[in-house]
Amino acid sequence: MIAFLLALLGDADLDRRVAELLPTAVENRFLEIPWRLDLMATRAEAVRVQKPIFVWLMNGHPLGCT
Repeated sequence: MIAFLLALLGDADLDRRVAELLPTAVENRFLEIPWRLDLMATRAEAVRVQKPIFVWLMNGHPLGCT
C-alpha cells in the first residue's frame, strides 16, 4: 500500500500530506499536563501547593457505546 502511494504521489507530496494529518505542537499541549491517577495523593499535593484540583469523571464507555 505504501509503495502504491509513493508511486502515485511522490515522496515529498506524501510527506506533506502526512504532516498535515499529524497533530501540531499546539494541538498536543494537553500532553504537557501532569495528569494524576491517585486522587488522595493529588488532594494532598493540592493542599500543600494551595492549588485547586480539576476532576474529570465519566460513567460508561469512553466512545459512548454503552
